[in-house]
Amino acid sequence: MQNNIFVRGSLCYDDLYFSKEFLLGRGIIKAHKIESELAIYPRIIVDNSFLEGAKSVSSGREDEIFEWYFSEDETDGFCHFDYLKAEHNYSTRDGNDTQRILEKHRDLIISNINKYNNEKDMRIFQKYQWCKKYHNNFCKNYGYSIYKIV
Repeated sequence: MQNNIFVRGSLCYDDLYFSKEFLLGRGIIKAHKIESELAIYPRIIVDNSFLEGAKSVSSGREDEIFEWYFSEDETDGFCHFDYLKAEHNYSTRDGNDTQRILEKHRDLIISNINKYNNEKDMRIFQKYQWCKKYHNNFCKNYGYSIYKIV
């Protein structure tokens, strides 16, 4: 969001081979498949393989890690990286400005909803409608209702 761009992707844990010239392996193939076929909206889906891999290095803190960084999407049940929740948790801890980030996030979503609200761009419009729902759910759940998009 720093550059006014919403991204889509996935996090997986599996074999990966790389050099300066190429990248291949089950991990990159699985990540691409999840991103291209399941992510649909601007979000980063977290595959179970990633969560299991994180458990192996988390020293028993996997519940805390999940609670701080990830959420289950109400729309389809996929686990995704919850960047607003992560930002909120760091803001609370480090004194950053969650309100400023929510204002920017809200304004960017509204701008794109207005820009793509036509028949020609309906698929893009639906992606920003998902962003609006995500934003509003966060605002409702964390006490930032004044930043909701109406």
